[in-house]
Amino acid sequence: MARVLEQHPLTQGLAELLTYFQLARPGLDVLIDPDRTWELVYDRVGSDGCTAATIPRVTFVRNDDGESAAEGEQP
Repeated sequence: MARVLEQHPLTQGLAELLTYFQLARPGLDVLIDPDRTWELVYDRVGSDGCTAATIPRVTFVRNDDGESAAEGEQP
């Protein structure tokens, strides 16, 4: 997600950030690793200053075969 936010900085604040966690579309898996986090600092919307959020590592994975990464895992 860090790479995505570098190319497309947040303009709507926390609401926009949360949207990235809810992305759902065929051919795209969103993998969330709560054990690896990073701190995101972004400009506040409508006021001066910055806000910091500690978020889990999020990886977006293209999936051309239609099977999600979780479905493809073996027990």
